Amino acid sequence: MVKALSGELAPGIGGVVTQVQAQVSTLGWRIDDLLLTAQAAGVPRRLAVSAKGNLQVNAAGLPADFVMRAWDQWRDLQGPFSRVADGLALVTIGTDKAFVPTWREVKNACSGTDAALTLSRIRSNKRQSRVFDSVQKPGGASDEETIELIRRLHVLPTDLQLAHSENETQAVAQCRRLLASGREDEAQSLWKELINVAKEVRLRRETITVPDLLSLLRGQFGLRHHHWWRRLSSYFQPWARAISNTTILAPNGRMGSSASKRFGCVAWRVLERLRIYWMRLLNGFLHAKRPLSPSTLQPF
Repeated sequence: MVKALSGELAPGIGGVVTQVQAQVSTLGWRIDDLLLTAQAAGVPRRLAVSAKGNLQVNAAGLPADFVMRAWDQWRDLQGPFSRVADGLALVTIGTDKAFVPTWREVKNACSGTDAALTLSRIRSNKRQSRVFDSVQKPGGASDEETIELIRRLHVLPTDLQLAHSENETQAVAQCRRLLASGREDEAQSLWKELINVAKEVRLRRETITVPDLLSLLRGQFGLRHHHWWRRLSSYFQPWARAISNTTILAPNGRMGSSASKRFGCVAWRVLERLRIYWMRLLNGFLHAKRPLSPSTLQPF
């Protein structure tokens, strides 16, 4: 949620997260702990996440249960998963020093377009071959199909539940940047509130959009404007500033300073009303399952 509020790209799928859903098996997702919806170049992308409370991975590769769910999702052509746009992720607690570099090498090899070259590179390395087999064998898949699935698989380690968490330190720092005050104590409070919101969403199997989250938080915290609005308002602020600097002539030909000031105030009020309208509009699109990309919002 911190990354979404900060405008950081979603791992694996790109784009900024606009919506978070929990326990989504009823929507056809086999990997169903969390579902992140993001926007990239106006196209919705989803990342289905299996969040586990332990390490899960090792030098032997990925866990068979997760891999089987991934294959089931991949082969369900009537399901919601898009092989082109979506991703499947396993979140683990902690980092396995043997797995991480090997998985990175396998992912890099599978990113190429020459399947024969990819296989030759992987099979020439015992560590990579073992990890590749941990994906291929549970699904009884061909080499080519395994390569395609690996391109959409992502392993995301975190240390949030561990002592002296670097991820938590980074998250609190991001919270400080979200706050108008930039205060450390308020950042800690914001981080705790985001954790509580995440727990509620997961326990109640709910959906929360970024505009909903912003509305919830603005009642408690002095937040900077969301990055999407900062981008949109950059189109309109020069217009509002120009109006503020406009001098209105009175009927007798003299400068009407009072009217000019009132006109300038109206311009900035219009800009603020536009911000509120935009947030409501975006929220409406998200709830209608037609996410709106800020890149589609062009100046008049």
